[in-house]
Amino acid sequence: MSENTSIIVCHDCGLLQNISHMPEDGEAECCRCDATLRKRQRVVPEKSIEHTLALVITALVIFGLANVFPIIELQIAGHQLETTLFGVIHYLLTHKMMFLAGLVFLTAVGAPLLQLTGLLYILLPLNFNRTPPFAPQVYRLVRIITSWSMLEVLMLGIIVSVVKLSAMGTVIPSIALWAFLIMIFFIAAILNDLDTELLWEQISPVQQNFDANNADTNKYLINCHNCHLLCSTEHHGSVCPRCKTPVHKRKPDSMVRCTALLIAAIVLYIPANLLPVMVVSSL
Repeated sequence: MSENTSIIVCHDCGLLQNISHMPEDGEAECCRCDATLRKRQRVVPEKSIEHTLALVITALVIFGLANVFPIIELQIAGHQLETTLFGVIHYLLTHKMMFLAGLVFLTAVGAPLLQLTGLLYILLPLNFNRTPPFAPQVYRLVRIITSWSMLEVLMLGIIVSVVKLSAMGTVIPSIALWAFLIMIFFIAAILNDLDTELLWEQISPVQQNFDANNADTNKYLINCHNCHLLCSTEHHGSVCPRCKTPVHKRKPDSMVRCTALLIAAIVLYIPANLLPVMVVSSL
């Protein structure tokens, strides 16, 4: 948002409200749900972009190490076994577990790689005061794919496997295991350091342009759930003018879908905690 914009919609509860004063180093909270509406820190844009870019490049280097070296080494009965993450995916494919192989590849390899390379594509030119082509579309993809980056779940599975396999032989954590662990903290630091409002302002010239005091205009205002631009459907229809995401007052059938997913999660939660995670057979 631009600096002279005082009207905003809460990202959590959807309340339309005005910000009368924004301190130079502070934050504004929603008057209904206490969610953070806007946050401003004493940092120039170039420093913020430069710092986030350094984190992204470091995370990419660690990601390469995590996929090149083995995750763990298992020494049992005089034999030494080791595997990489791609070796695990190849094993699942050769044993006709296509869905599981695709899920592991998406959540542990594909999503983190797209997330980091997408940010690198945007932040590297911005660091030299240039805007890359198709930056809004790329950043929209990054925000969508971030939800599928689940390295924490991968680490949980590895820890369970190490505990079970340690009863059969000697388990030696390898470089990739520590690299994945460090990557979790780097991605968390990137998401925490990334100023979404600042980034959208730099990659897209589209800003809010309407009269906030006009009651007839306010009834057409919708908050984009992707870039959080408060846009008017009176002029732009049902598409956000900044990131081209379809916008609507409510997500279609949101309550029905959310209830169905909630019931399914509750049902699956019970066997997930009562049944064994893995079964190991040995001589």
